[in-house]
Amino acid sequence: MTLRPSPQRQSCRRKIDYYLHHNEERQIMAWRGLLTTMNRHTFNRRITELLGHL
Repeated sequence: MTLRPSPQRQSCRRKIDYYLHHNEERQIMAWRGLLTTMNRHTFNRRITELLGHL
């Protein structure tokens, strides 16, 4: 069985290649993701959400 490249797969591959060759932009994106995660996924937010379901 042969898989044909889909437009989504090709787009993903282009992005992977781009960020593998642009280290500074990749680092900025990684830091942005880390900061977003740390700000949005806190213990207090989780407890508030959990208690809202009770």
